[in-house]
Amino acid sequence: SVVLVGVQVRQLEFRNRLEIIGHQYGCFKEIRWLGVLLGCVMSDSWAGKAGEVMKAAHDEGVMVLVAGPDVLRLAPSLVITEEEMTQGLDALERAIGKLASQSKAA
Repeated sequence: SVVLVGVQVRQLEFRNRLEIIGHQYGCFKEIRWLGVLLGCVMSDSWAGKAGEVMKAAHDEGVMVLVAGPDVLRLAPSLVITEEEMTQGLDALERAIGKLASQSKAA
């Protein structure tokens, strides 16, 4: 179906972008997925900070969840548009960038 193909395309786009963010900030050691349900396992240097990332993301206008202290969870709509996905991931990246800057300043 068209929706299933869209889910597969978005899943790949989400994973690719999250891997780029994880590499840039050293924040994720693994990206897990089932459809567009994604779990970003925090790296050792970000261990226990999933809640801080969630709050910072909310401050940037995007809702993410946590699955314990070390996993950031994303559960986007199955029919999310490419524009909405990009806006949400941009906001998540801004949030992570701010936290990374604060860590370096501390």
